[in-house]
Amino acid sequence: MDSSFKPKNRRGELLASVPLEACLFTARHRDDDVVLAQLLLDAAASSGRWSEYRAKILPPWTGAAMFWEEAEAEELQWPQAVALARALRMRMTSRTGGVYSAKSKNRDEMRWALSIVYSRSFAVEDADDESAAVRCLAPVLDLFNHVPESPVEYAARWAEQDDDDDPPASPWRLKGSQVELLAYEDVAAGDEVRIPYGIECSHETLVQSGFIPEPNSADYVPLFSDMRALARHASAALGLEPAQEQRRLRLLEALDAVDAPLAVRPGSLAASGHLLACTRLFAASDAELEGEGEGAIAFKENFDPAVGHHTLCVCGATEEQRMELDRAACELLALAADECLGALPTTAEEDAILLAQTAIDVEEHVGAVEALIVKHAKGTNTSATEPKEGRIAAASAAPEEAARRFETAVRYRRMAKLLVAGFAEQCRNVYS
Repeated sequence: MDSSFKPKNRRGELLASVPLEACLFTARHRDDDVVLAQLLLDAAASSGRWSEYRAKILPPWTGAAMFWEEAEAEELQWPQAVALARALRMRMTSRTGGVYSAKSKNRDEMRWALSIVYSRSFAVEDADDESAAVRCLAPVLDLFNHVPESPVEYAARWAEQDDDDDPPASPWRLKGSQVELLAYEDVAAGDEVRIPYGIECSHETLVQSGFIPEPNSADYVPLFSDMRALARHASAALGLEPAQEQRRLRLLEALDAVDAPLAVRPGSLAASGHLLACTRLFAASDAELEGEGEGAIAFKENFDPAVGHHTLCVCGATEEQRMELDRAACELLALAADECLGALPTTAEEDAILLAQTAIDVEEHVGAVEALIVKHAKGTNTSATEPKEGRIAAASAAPEEAARRFETAVRYRRMAKLLVAGFAEQCRNVYS
């Protein structure tokens, strides 16, 4: 590896590089994760450098929730986390030709290789040909820790570029025969070098990479799956007629930011501004939306630096109208947040008690994990490819690891509950 560390490395400067021939890589395609995992297994099975790298550097396990048993993943409770873990687990089963099934002798090795690919590989574009990209495992360059980057932080970094037409470059690039790592931010001697793995919320990092960033400025918890779900909730709460709902929904679905998460984010209400902006539209009366005459207002899509992307902005409203729209929107969202929290099996307070108990008695919670596996094995969510006995044996074989997964699930779900509960309280402060 070549290093270019200096007393002060500026953003975008070269930090280190590794010859491409020393890496494992494959062209970007639908199954590049599985292909790269097999390349890793083959390389680690030889007597070369990757065998040594596995023995001395690579972790034996990442703890990623996509590799947990179904019952363990369900302890995450939040639908987006459980669904992502389940989807990736099913993908691995379908894409590995049976190697990933519970009955396969090579399952543990494939799980390990895939966990390394998901937590340590990255996409690398050719500096001279952006259409040429590979998915790569680069020794040493995979050691740098993650720094969260929210949409606001990403937009600010974009705005600081000399050429703001193109989005910020990836920290990794392929230049000639070298895979290079560039500084994401200014780094002085003695500073830890960190790089963003992507704009990822906590359930994504936990499911795919096995860790929860704390704090995580990029975190979010969706209150609604899409614009239609928001429309249904708002219309039911406000008693809107179908024609009124459809009129507002058409405006929302025409937005450039139509796919942006309708989510609660850390910080003040302004950080969840996209969710608030879209909800204000339903709070506006038909007369206000007409766009003509006294009291008319307009909703236009503009960039909001507090959100980090384009969203709806209220134009032409009086201060009294703005306050009324905010009150109505916050009342709707506080209700949605309370309903979301109420649908979960436990409260944040109950999770805090569980965490305290887990710290006291690991063995007790190994038993709890096994009990949960038995409970879910009797339900309709049981995986046909993973017999109950096999899942219990897996938990019993590594009791401390099973208890650690349980503790991680409870810690994640509690953090998300506190985020949503804090948002609901902020909303109530606006309208109460």
